[in-house]
Amino acid sequence: AVWIFFGIGMVGTTFAAGMLILNLSLQGEELTLPAFIRSAPRQHILGLVGGGIWCIGAVAAAVAAYANTAPGVNGGLPAGAIPAGKTPMYLIANAAALLAALWGLVVWKENQGGNGTVRMLSGLTLLLFAAGLAMLAFSGIG
Repeated sequence: AVWIFFGIGMVGTTFAAGMLILNLSLQGEELTLPAFIRSAPRQHILGLVGGGIWCIGAVAAAVAAYANTAPGVNGGLPAGAIPAGKTPMYLIANAAALLAALWGLVVWKENQGGNGTVRMLSGLTLLLFAAGLAMLAFSGIG
């Protein structure tokens, strides 16, 4: 029930934050509310689907993190199950950020207009971020 209200709250605050962001254009003209509403239905549907996927992932991560706190035998886990620790949950959350960055660079080509230095620094950033996640994964903590 908490996650249903959380999802409803996220949808509600998206409209409030969206109106603020529409009026803070970094490039080009500011977008008005009527222009936003007249956007292609496909764009609105993709936004809702993306938010839904994010919410499902957040719920799944919370369930995995708190599964061992449920009442019952072995903390509510099935026999032989090992509860997820803090480190795997941290890695899952940050791997999502790494995946989003890769998606933006590879699929949406967000740094396409940049020169070689921009591309090199973007690649180096992703490589170091992935290396840090890998070190945490192999550290044995959590």
